Amino acid sequence: MGYILTFIVSTIVPIAWLLLRGLGVGVVTYFGLDIMVDYLGEQIQANFDGMPVAMFQMLSLLGIPKAVNIALSFITVIMVIKGISYFNGRPKQSVSFWKGFGGTS
Repeated sequence: MGYILTFIVSTIVPIAWLLLRGLGVGVVTYFGLDIMVDYLGEQIQANFDGMPVAMFQMLSLLGIPKAVNIALSFITVIMVIKGISYFNGRPKQSVSFWKGFGGTS
């Protein structure tokens, strides 16, 4: 009986602690990022609300509000993908999702 208890304590408890610690950091990071993206979206929307109607209509014809929503969604998706790759055990792997202007694809 003592061997079984020793086995459980020495193997299962550290694994459970590692999972809980990793999950806690991930949840806090995701919710922090979600709050930041929501705040940024609200600020952009407030700036859109303050501009003249003709200017907003012109920006809407160009698709600027949709582009802003796509960019904010992109931030969330990248954080989720990086979080999943970190949780799968590949934290050192650097994957570039954004090349920037003038980058080669």
